[in-house]
Amino acid sequence: MQGKEILGQFLHQHNQLRNRLREWAVTLAHAGGTYGQFQQAVSVLRSMCRFLETDVALHFRDEETVLYAALKSKFPQHRALVGELQHEHDVVRQALEDVRHELAHFDSTGELRQLVRLGEEMIAYLRYHLDREERTLHPLVLREFKDADWWELRRLYVDSEVA
Repeated sequence: MQGKEILGQFLHQHNQLRNRLREWAVTLAHAGGTYGQFQQAVSVLRSMCRFLETDVALHFRDEETVLYAALKSKFPQHRALVGELQHEHDVVRQALEDVRHELAHFDSTGELRQLVRLGEEMIAYLRYHLDREERTLHPLVLREFKDADWWELRRLYVDSEVA
């Protein structure tokens, strides 16, 4: 896979995640007063956690070990932005832990407490993060990277796939 194709792959993954976020948000928004609606919301939150633990975790890993690493290495003036984006990944990871904790509480007590709200907040934060990468990071990479930088990105990507 060539360097620009890797960036395109990240964007494709963003689009897939956006579609899921949209579906999850609709279900959570309708978690009104009926038992069935709450059960559907809990089911969606479980599905969301599984997806974040697998697909999104891999996506974050690839961004951090490939795209972020290449940008920090080649363009140290953008390290602050990369640090902020990495921190946003950490915020999502912590939000996932919080939702998992609330799901465990629900399983043991049947109380929803703040489960739906935490899920909605995580969805909103993921949307914010995706927007930020697409509006700030991706244009920066397209503008700054030269041929050698794209080759370095490709090398990092291949190395991360082997690891």
